[in-house]
Amino acid sequence: MKKAKKINELDYVYASTRVKTAEGRGTLRDRLTSFAEASNGEALVTAVLESGLISDVAVKTPADAADAALVGAADLLRSSVPDPDLYGFLFYKYDCNNIKVALKESILGVEDTSRYFTCGTVEPSAVREAVFSRNYSALPENMGKRAKEAQDAYETTKEARTIDLSLDRGCFEDIEESVASSGVPFFKEYASALVDSTNYLSFLRISSSGMAPGACSSLMSRAALPGGTVDVSVFEEASAADTHEERIAALVLKTDSVDYREALSRDGDPDAVAAALEKAVDKVVEKADAKAFGPEVPAVFFIRREAEVRAVRIAASMIASGKTAEAIKARIGIK
Repeated sequence: MKKAKKINELDYVYASTRVKTAEGRGTLRDRLTSFAEASNGEALVTAVLESGLISDVAVKTPADAADAALVGAADLLRSSVPDPDLYGFLFYKYDCNNIKVALKESILGVEDTSRYFTCGTVEPSAVREAVFSRNYSALPENMGKRAKEAQDAYETTKEARTIDLSLDRGCFEDIEESVASSGVPFFKEYASALVDSTNYLSFLRISSSGMAPGACSSLMSRAALPGGTVDVSVFEEASAADTHEERIAALVLKTDSVDYREALSRDGDPDAVAAALEKAVDKVVEKADAKAFGPEVPAVFFIRREAEVRAVRIAASMIASGKTAEAIKARIGIK
């Protein structure tokens, strides 16, 4: 474990000021409402442009607009802060996605560059080279180790799930090391909230899969991630109950968070579950949102921008499916 860094908050005055001026036009509610009320994909792109999240008028599709907003936010953060490496924990999820894509490409013998994110800590081309050459030194340490394990295990078992389970664990191991060495308490609190949210979602997916109790508990033990405020043993024990309903009831008894209990109670409604999990994580972010300057401010900016980008993607999907503006507003948290 790296030694925790000593942070001088005054070193982040410039970065904090710069990201605050890039938060977008109008209020967050105004921007989200404009996304939800867009009549079609073209109107949604216009709404994103008018929100100030992007400035590239050549963007044609909601997906491209969302990608541009995400990459723009990442570039702004990295070019503003004195130590970009301090924020690696925010970008490891994109490395994780890219490694999974490259691993599956290597197995299937296909290439789909559209599935790569360009805002990770490692360039997509370097990720592909690492996977295809089996030289993982360019990857974040733990994800590199897990990528090798996943490749070796898949060749033995042909179980595709191994790739996702291994890489997710490696990703959170890298996140945990990053936040522990950052010296910023909020980073650790945020990472723990992400782990909790991920574990609750994994529990619901596995518990509702129809597997026998033993298989359900076994898979949960492989999927549950350490580092959250709820011990992994809680999820494993609850998964061992006989029925899905009994598993949820067992976990509710061990759950203090109102938002996580809400997520469990909304089982069967993926949108409601996702909204409840996002709310739980956002409460942690809100605690750091009031600071005028400091290392937390650029992180909060990027986390908030990720949420807006996610809202754009959700709106685009729901608009294409013919959902109403009211349904979209409910899903992205506008009341």
